[in-house]
Amino acid sequence: MIESFTGGIQGTETEQQTFSGPGWGSLLTGVWANKHGIVSNDDTLRAKPDYPSIFEYVHNDDPDNYIASVVNWGLINAYFEEDILGG
Repeated sequence: MIESFTGGIQGTETEQQTFSGPGWGSLLTGVWANKHGIVSNDDTLRAKPDYPSIFEYVHNDDPDNYIASVVNWGLINAYFEEDILGG
């Protein structure tokens, strides 16, 4: 069980690469990269809509809710652009 909390099981689809994109993707969606789809720092990747981020959950709860993302690495926002803009 400890492997699931430390980056998945090495050599399986749950293995979490040590890139910022997959790490932030997992943090914001609650699933591993093999599910959310951000498997590297490639700037063309976007999160899969099947696994919404916290941004989408907040917006879906009440479209008038406000959530902000203040980052030093802009790709985090690019990966979740649809969720941040409310779908």
